[in-house]
Amino acid sequence: MYKTKSIKETLHLTNIVVVIITILPLILNTIFYTRNMMFYNRMIQNIEAANSLSTKVKNEIDSVMWDVVSGQTDLSENKHYRVLEEVREDIQKIESNTNYNTELRLLNVSKRTLNTIENYTDQIVDNIENNAAVSENEKILVSIKDTTALLYDIFQNFVGTEIEIVGNRNQQIMRSIVIMSIVQLIALSFIIFLIGRNNKILTKKIQDPVLDLSSMADQIAGGDLSVRADSPEIEELKVLAKSLNTMVVNFDQLIYQNTEKQKALNKAEIKVLQEQITPHFVYNSLDAILALAENNEGEKVKEITYALSNFFRISLSKGQDWIPLEREISHVDNYLKVLKVRYGEMLDFTMNIDCDLEEEFILKMILQPIVENAVYHGIKNTRKLGQVIIHVEKNK
Repeated sequence: MYKTKSIKETLHLTNIVVVIITILPLILNTIFYTRNMMFYNRMIQNIEAANSLSTKVKNEIDSVMWDVVSGQTDLSENKHYRVLEEVREDIQKIESNTNYNTELRLLNVSKRTLNTIENYTDQIVDNIENNAAVSENEKILVSIKDTTALLYDIFQNFVGTEIEIVGNRNQQIMRSIVIMSIVQLIALSFIIFLIGRNNKILTKKIQDPVLDLSSMADQIAGGDLSVRADSPEIEELKVLAKSLNTMVVNFDQLIYQNTEKQKALNKAEIKVLQEQITPHFVYNSLDAILALAENNEGEKVKEITYALSNFFRISLSKGQDWIPLEREISHVDNYLKVLKVRYGEMLDFTMNIDCDLEEEFILKMILQPIVENAVYHGIKNTRKLGQVIIHVEKNK
């Protein structure tokens, strides 16, 4: 639905769509009800004005004209024309508040009828000014009475027309309300659908990638550096996923490099230790062989030379750092045999080895320094019988 690449743009578009769909029905309803309220207000004003005019026409025009004819009102007071002018002004006010042709036609008829009454009034004024017989004015007064009755009926018809228009408009409003209700239900359904759709889109584009990145972070924290994050559609998450992938690759490389460096360091330390051990033992062994040869002890020279030869053969082990336990024990055995020749009865040793462990691999020459320290620091300076016991068993 959205072709955006940003969380901000996605949420912004979602909010705009929801706000528009939510506000639009409210605006339409406001316009609809405002227009109808104005219409009803205008119609009520017209009905009230028409009723008021009907009362004025019925009660005032005939009465004022009779007063003029009977001489109760002097022509100079001009009441007869003033009441007609007031009726005309009221008709114009109603006309300015009217839009329908039927209403306008009735108002035009009322104005022509009012003109007829005004003409009758002019005749009465002329007769009075010319001192005509009262009977003539009485005849005109009957015509005025009939005309005012007609004008009254016109205004009543106008009121009836207004009521009929209101009734028709009311039916239209009811139909419009039904249509508006249906439109609102459709809009509400669409909003619900849109919210659900947006929720799925946001879940797919934002929530799921965030959860994947969170799971990836947990796996990295657990030591799994083989995980990689897929590239999300959202730009911010895409950058984050790329950074995490780069970080994992860098971590993996650093760990591999550190491991290789540690291995190399361990090997170097072992080599240094082995190189330190071998010359020290060789010097002592050669001194022992030289001493035995000077004392003409040929058998012991042969024994120590043979043991020393086996010792160096195992020490070399074709450059291997890890050898079977059996060979390491043999290496220590040859070493102790050399020392036995040197120390004689002052040194004795025994070995108890679990046969099931003889094929297990062990770091080369790891036992010999321990035995050497035990002899030199535990037996050499005591000047009494020393016992070296080597016991190998499986840890339970």
